Amino acid sequence: MKARIKVFLGGMSAFFLCGFAHATQNFYLNSFAEAKSDFTSFRTTNYDTWSTTPLYQVFRDDFSDGNAPPSAPNFVSGAAGSYVVKGAFLPGAEQSGYALLNPYTEGAASDNAAGISYMTLYGLLPSNIAPGSTLGLRLSSTFATEARYQFAVPDNDVSYGIRLSDQNGTGNKDDFLDLRLRTLADGTTQFAMIDQDFTAGTSTVVGTKAFVPPTGVAEISFLMLHSIIGSNTVDGFYRYYDGAGVAMGDWTKVGSSDLFHGENFTQASFIASGLAAPEPASVLLLFAGLGVLGMARLRRK
Repeated sequence: MKARIKVFLGGMSAFFLCGFAHATQNFYLNSFAEAKSDFTSFRTTNYDTWSTTPLYQVFRDDFSDGNAPPSAPNFVSGAAGSYVVKGAFLPGAEQSGYALLNPYTEGAASDNAAGISYMTLYGLLPSNIAPGSTLGLRLSSTFATEARYQFAVPDNDVSYGIRLSDQNGTGNKDDFLDLRLRTLADGTTQFAMIDQDFTAGTSTVVGTKAFVPPTGVAEISFLMLHSIIGSNTVDGFYRYYDGAGVAMGDWTKVGSSDLFHGENFTQASFIASGLAAPEPASVLLLFAGLGVLGMARLRRK
């Protein structure tokens, strides 16, 4: 019987080691930025320069003042900045140049376009949406928005990344376009671009890339790019960085999708979410319970 118990416990240990090693619900956001132009094309090859050039830069948050969202630095134009937050950041969530995101401890329940419930934490930057305004991320401009995180592998049914949406803080929503690193229920980790159509009630994956991080990776950056004035299409990219902040290769495209459906604006968010049921803690309790039942059966035999 002892041998059978040992085999059982060994199998349980192997499950937890394989299923949860290096995975997490905690994600550390290093920076969130927007850049735009009303007169020239925007490409990944010039984004790195434009994102730090006052002529093109719209906003940048390096999470270095210790005040967690909704607190935000001003827009480059001087206008006051403040995030619209889904959920609530915990005290001390922003420090040492990063913001901590955990969808289960800081997030709030939210349904995706297909009606599936998630625990979600995001910070939406309410850039200008006024009709006729040349400010903000608009159909009539080229723009890019980027979120750079410390390298992390998400738990099963958990993801983090960046979003473009037309929600504009009013609660009315039509289209969301997400670019995420996610781990599926079967343990597969991948980059995914997801088009959420709330009018049609659909959540469609429009592109994926295998998750093959290079040795020495320290950060992952997500980039959403509107490269042609008047085009409905937005492209999604990712790139790895080493511990010195040096890019490890070029931007890799994940997918493309139409975003503007009757609107002439969009707004950007950083985001982390996890399937609302079962939560990872509930899964651990479930397997602990199964372990007790298994031990009881072994004793009876």
